[in-house]
Amino acid sequence: MTGISSQALQFGKYNKYRYNGKEQQNKEFSDGSGLEWYDYGARFYDNQIGRWSVIDPMIEKHFDYTPYAYVYNDPIKLIDLRGMDSAQRAQAIAKAQEYVRDKKDGNQYQMGAKGQPGEKVDCSGLVAESVTAGGEKNPNHGSESSGVLNIEDNTTKVKDKDATAGNVVTFHFDGDGYAYHTGLVTGVTKDKDGNIVSFTMIQSSSGVGPNEKTVTIGEGKLGENVNGFYKWDTKPDVKSDTKPAANSNAQPAAASSKIPSSSGYIPGNMFSVLQGLKIF
Repeated sequence: MTGISSQALQFGKYNKYRYNGKEQQNKEFSDGSGLEWYDYGARFYDNQIGRWSVIDPMIEKHFDYTPYAYVYNDPIKLIDLRGMDSAQRAQAIAKAQEYVRDKKDGNQYQMGAKGQPGEKVDCSGLVAESVTAGGEKNPNHGSESSGVLNIEDNTTKVKDKDATAGNVVTFHFDGDGYAYHTGLVTGVTKDKDGNIVSFTMIQSSSGVGPNEKTVTIGEGKLGENVNGFYKWDTKPDVKSDTKPAANSNAQPAAASSKIPSSSGYIPGNMFSVLQGLKIF
């Protein structure tokens, strides 16, 4: 395994910024040992067991999920930038996925339709209903000639590098056909510099209805006409200081001992034992 290790090339400084670009906490204790956890700001992530060391500060917003799981156990589509899963964006994505799952055979698109999953809906209707499911006011309101433009007016455009799953994406087209389109982003792929390479979105497209599509930047009608990505969720992030003191024996809070061992998590008392044996 040495050849594919991060230590294969022995030059330059030791890279502590690894998974998701987060700093790995190691050798922080006076005896040279460390927890090997990743610092997400609000809490620490233990990639050895795929769990957080403390509960999600936003858990009251989505109490139907375990507070120790990483991005609802769906790391393929979702990321957690600061250790606080966005319940709002996750709920919006779940609503959009309902539209795809409940789509009936045949064309389920109809201009101006604002139906629920299983009913006909246009692109702005699907996005607006998804945002509403995330706990915000319907963004499709105003005096614009298009629901897409209304959504843009009532949300906040973000830099492409800050785009993430759960954002709204809009498109502006020149020439024949409808001038605007929108969808809800479900995943983003970026290069090493943070530039978007491609993204997946759920949309309601003409002649089809709700569907999930991958868009490659600069390719095809959609990839060549991305207008921007928009943030609509407004609930503030909750700050929580769980960082252990450097060069001390202080440790972050362990997993709750109320969690049964059969769940795949390590109960608090067992966690302490394993740390004492320097397994973690």
